[in-house]
Amino acid sequence: MAEVLPIDAVFIRTDLEKVIDRMGTKRSSIKDIPVGTLVKEVGAISNCLNTGDIQDQVLHLTDGSTTRIEVFPMEEGGEIKGAVGIISRSVHPIIRHFNVISEIVEDVSGEGALTWITDTEKNLAFNASEGVPLPDSIKVGNKPEAFALQTMKKGKKDVLDIGAEMYGVPLKIWAYPLVNEDSQVCGSFGVIMPRRNAERVKRMALNNEQSIGEIAAVVEEISATAAGISESEAKLFDMIMEINNISEEINAITEFVNEVAAETKLLGLNAAIEAARAGDAGRGFGVVADEIRKLSEQSRSTVKAIKESTDQIQNLLGVAKESSENTAKSSEEQAAALEEVAATLSELSASAEKLKRISERI
Repeated sequence: MAEVLPIDAVFIRTDLEKVIDRMGTKRSSIKDIPVGTLVKEVGAISNCLNTGDIQDQVLHLTDGSTTRIEVFPMEEGGEIKGAVGIISRSVHPIIRHFNVISEIVEDVSGEGALTWITDTEKNLAFNASEGVPLPDSIKVGNKPEAFALQTMKKGKKDVLDIGAEMYGVPLKIWAYPLVNEDSQVCGSFGVIMPRRNAERVKRMALNNEQSIGEIAAVVEEISATAAGISESEAKLFDMIMEINNISEEINAITEFVNEVAAETKLLGLNAAIEAARAGDAGRGFGVVADEIRKLSEQSRSTVKAIKESTDQIQNLLGVAKESSENTAKSSEEQAAALEEVAATLSELSASAEKLKRISERI
């Protein structure tokens, strides 16, 4: 019956001197206390026979296992004739299922993994994927690595990042203490994973962040230039309008001068007629009349030339005004477009920062 029990255990029976019978379960790995062992060599059995009390001892071994010895006295006719005992051994479930756990970890890790397990004194086992660097010191039987000892000392999970300078590949290490049913640390379990992809993502994020920053600076400079151009165009437009107003005033003055010239010519003509009537006495007056007519003609010619020039200026001002309005409109559109670009760059910068933080957590 004992053989089919799904535990790692041995059942023993003794007389007052030695172990006389022993039976182990199919899963039993216990080699201690064989038949013939003297009862005085086993404290729990010796105490049970001497006191008649049930003995229950628990031994936490350095290999992460726990051995429990329970001994019960056998009485016959009111006298102790011997004892029966159960020696059971339990192993931490992570130690027992280490290979299965290692395979699962390896399958879910994108770049492979190295898993290890230790008791409090030595490395018990490890599994490493191809391509994952294996430190020379991680060997079965060797003293646990510093990070394993540290997590056992602290009694809580530890996470480490190691740069590529040590093993040629950036690594991330997770170390966990193993705790038995009595809440005592009995070993450690850990995973080492390469972080090549995470480092690539981090570098990409940093490069993107730097590039976005440079582009944003250029956009800001262009935006400031566009704002300056827009302001200059506004001032230029005001100057064009002022010149146009002055040109219109000049046209008004030339019209007035033209009218004066016409009246002067008429006055000179009348003076010439009167000089002709006066004969020799009005000859000097006639000379003056001729000069007045010449001055009138010159004035009219000058006014015409000024009018043509101001008309040409107004035409050019019209073209400049239209060009200025178009430039101002383009500057406003450019400024609006740059604001959209700046907003997009801000979003990209935030995404790059988020990507960097994610890569650090991988």
